[in-house]
Amino acid sequence: MSNFEAERRVEMEQARNRLREIWNTVYTDRQPIGRIQARVTGPGRGPERMPKSGWQSFSVHDRWGGFDQTTWFRMTVTVPKSMKGQCVVALIRPGGESLAYVNGQPFQGLDRNRDELYLAGKAAGGERFEIALESVPSVRFDEYHHFEYADIAVMHREAWDFYWDARVVYTVLEQLEKNSTPRQQLLELLKDALFKVDLQHVGTPAYYASLIAAGRFLRAGLKRFETSYGMGKLILTGQSHIDTAWLWPLRETRRKCGRTFSTMLNLLDRYPEFVFLASQPVQYEWMKEHYPELFRRIKKRVKEGRWEVFGALWVENDCNVPSGEAIVRQLLYGNRFFRKEFGIHSTTAWLPDAFGYAWSLPQIFKKAQVDTFVTTKITWSRFTEFPYSVFQWEGADGTRILGMMPPLNYNGNTHPRDCIEQWKLFRQKDRFEELPFPYGHGDGGGGVTMEMIEFGKRLRNIVGVPKCEMGRIQDSIDRMKSQCRFEDLPVWNSELYLEYHRGCQTTQARTKRNNRKSEFLLRQTEFLGSWALINGGKYDHAALYDAWKIVLTNQFHDILPGSSITEVYDQADKDYARARGLATSVRAAALKHLTERIDTSGPGQPVLVFNDVSWTRTDAARVEAPLPKGDFRVVDGAGQEVPHQRTGPNELLILAEGVPPLGYATYHIVPGAPSVENTLKASVSGMENDFIRIAFDKKGQIARLYDKVEDRDVLAKGKSGNVLELFEDRPHGNDAWDIDPNFEEVSWEPRPAESIEVVETGPVRAIVRIVRKTERSVITQDVTLHAHSSRLDFVTHVDWREKRVLLKAAFPVNVRASHATYEIQYAAIERATHRNTDFDRARYEVPAHKWADLSEGDYGVSLLNDCKYGYETKGSLMRVSLLRSPVDPDPKADEGEHRFTYAIYPHAWTWRNGTVQEGFELNSPLLAFAAPAKKGSLPPNGAFASVDADHVIIDAVKRCEDSNALIVRVYEAYGQRGPVALTFGRMPKRVTECDLMEENDTPAQIKGSTVRFEVTPFEIRSFKVVF
Repeated sequence: MSNFEAERRVEMEQARNRLREIWNTVYTDRQPIGRIQARVTGPGRGPERMPKSGWQSFSVHDRWGGFDQTTWFRMTVTVPKSMKGQCVVALIRPGGESLAYVNGQPFQGLDRNRDELYLAGKAAGGERFEIALESVPSVRFDEYHHFEYADIAVMHREAWDFYWDARVVYTVLEQLEKNSTPRQQLLELLKDALFKVDLQHVGTPAYYASLIAAGRFLRAGLKRFETSYGMGKLILTGQSHIDTAWLWPLRETRRKCGRTFSTMLNLLDRYPEFVFLASQPVQYEWMKEHYPELFRRIKKRVKEGRWEVFGALWVENDCNVPSGEAIVRQLLYGNRFFRKEFGIHSTTAWLPDAFGYAWSLPQIFKKAQVDTFVTTKITWSRFTEFPYSVFQWEGADGTRILGMMPPLNYNGNTHPRDCIEQWKLFRQKDRFEELPFPYGHGDGGGGVTMEMIEFGKRLRNIVGVPKCEMGRIQDSIDRMKSQCRFEDLPVWNSELYLEYHRGCQTTQARTKRNNRKSEFLLRQTEFLGSWALINGGKYDHAALYDAWKIVLTNQFHDILPGSSITEVYDQADKDYARARGLATSVRAAALKHLTERIDTSGPGQPVLVFNDVSWTRTDAARVEAPLPKGDFRVVDGAGQEVPHQRTGPNELLILAEGVPPLGYATYHIVPGAPSVENTLKASVSGMENDFIRIAFDKKGQIARLYDKVEDRDVLAKGKSGNVLELFEDRPHGNDAWDIDPNFEEVSWEPRPAESIEVVETGPVRAIVRIVRKTERSVITQDVTLHAHSSRLDFVTHVDWREKRVLLKAAFPVNVRASHATYEIQYAAIERATHRNTDFDRARYEVPAHKWADLSEGDYGVSLLNDCKYGYETKGSLMRVSLLRSPVDPDPKADEGEHRFTYAIYPHAWTWRNGTVQEGFELNSPLLAFAAPAKKGSLPPNGAFASVDADHVIIDAVKRCEDSNALIVRVYEAYGQRGPVALTFGRMPKRVTECDLMEENDTPAQIKGSTVRFEVTPFEIRSFKVVF
């Protein structure tokens, strides 16, 4: 019996030493497997089976690897007769990551956390196992490994079980207070148990019998050391957080899934209490495609309730950059896959690692039959500490869902230290009796280890540690819902802004541009395809589904934000090109079908102009058409001339006036001298139309921007606009992810304008081209002013050669307001322009979609864009972030050519006076093309649908997933309420309202062709229409 702490320290060290000795007896009779062969299949590989030829001799300790050099190893194991009746394993450590095939079947992953292949629980002796390893050194670095060992051995369950019994007690002792009663008494128990192990006769029957006896003694004694009151309960769920891409490309993730999921399936076979969770339907789809035998085993485990299908969304997507409709599709296609393959609809949005969460998400989730949101990421914030672990998250429209933020990271560990910390940091212990605790090696996959399971199953009820029980997270969430009334939880009514990783709104600009352009192309294509469908055409749902899956996959939270390696973005470019190709082909077929039916008869060359927004639109339309050699005019359907200008040999710009909402108009190019007055002025010193006047300075900046209609200067007195600012961009860490709060410390501007020239002078648009250079890059801007609008566009081409530099465009405006407004998915959010508190100071770079606005009582200024997402408003200074150039993890990030447009839009009153519409029009130009002249069943001008309320936007028209009904989705954009009339261009047979899963239909109030409903602020409504 020890009396002093010094003696107890000695006993702890003795216990550690004895445990080490016992561990060394777990595997015995270890002997080399013998002959090994290797076959290098090289770089760029994805999932594949063992090659048949080209094998060469290889030996343990030989070196293998190289950048992305997939290498296969094969060996044959014959169980010696001496191992008859024993548990036989192979112990193999090649280095890197491997998928082991046993007898031709994918069997288990091998990595830095695991080296054991469980071959036979009770060997007969003489069994033969063909083992092949598909091994990957690194897909990021030129990395080599020495093949450490490849052995066969006997595993002794007696030693294994007692080791973990005692090891868990030992680690619990490390967490208990030194002079506490439980620690002193538990140490005595452990010491007595360890002394019962006969270490003098290791390897003999007496030794193994002593292990069994010592284990019984220890387990019986532990009944006195149950969990103390107030320690809570954790539900342990295994997971692997396989990033769909990050420091490896998509092709490698497919193999990571094979390695990880095969390992987890083996652990499910060996441990009946183990439960595993996996999200992301795209990864299940890969398993079905590449590893069908594993997918069948997964389905079996799902059915018995031990493999938890979870998460609802197609991937664990970024939540700042994707459009509202894209997030709807994440949920729609994600849960539809789960339903089809597993019969499960996940009601929880599992997004543990995304870089912030938009204020509009609660409504989107709830209307997609998802009522719970779980993350851990906001705990990473650097300025403030989020106050709740469980809360009501209220969205922009007032929808509330359950929000959960377990304290520790998603890659948990069942070590007693981590279990204690998880419960200790949980903020609402007074209301809940349990908390989920996901555990397992993540990021690169791998998942749960045997050690984690051995710890977890022994922490069911032991002093000093929360009670631990293995189970499913959804079951735990459901129990927690019953432990506290939802209405009694605190409310968080705002976005969940991550005070970290702000550069992810800007990094990898090409990918973000591809995302925006693809979203709008798919939006337009689905609308046109739907219109063609109800006119007897084909809606190629399969092609559009494939295109959407490409876009959704690339919205993963390490692809779209810009935090992955070079190959990921090289592949993303190819993926987006394929998605655009699919969508463009479907759009072309829809347009052909509609064009064949539209009456384009009349003199001259017909031009069809399609408008995919839900208001009557006047805008410039570019068209390629055979143009007359002499003078010509462009006239509308009533014969009225509209402005046009020639921009190429067979290219024309038309000012299309009054194009119907979600509709089209027919124009004709006819001979004759044009008579339209040119109201545009353009010179190297400035530009002007009926609405605004601009003056340039010698740098190429805007020296003055004057609003002629409202009789006021738009820019602050003495300040210039469109100031291109470059900042040294060397964050304290996480190069691709972060912009630091003191980013302004080192800044400069491009050189004065190399050239300023007038390119076009009207009458539809005027362009002044300004070329500026930095030390390494060239910035060419076509400053573009249209005759019909006060919006000033900066059509920009950049040959970007900077390293670790941030480029912003700055506009100090003549507006004073304490808050600016930013568009987010299906809504707008206000954020402070001051830095009064740490909460405000943290928001020095914020996400937005098509626009940001600063307005005072009767006047405001909006900054719009066609593919940018990072904004800043400080006082009256508005900035949009244009480009970055981090060097890690992609040393080539953003190098090369970039094309984008941003715009300044001065307006009376607030952003509700045209900003929303201008944002759409900048992103979705009118679609115009020459058509043959002919009679048709459709009129020369037509509209699919319209709304009578400016604040309501028809955002999506698509075919229903399960029928030829159409889904028409609208949202309220201004944050106001009121009656709405949705009118269709033809009489529908039936209209119902549905949710975002296109289910739970309720009758709509319809009379004739018009549906009437009341809308509330930022509300999303979906209608199912049968024609």
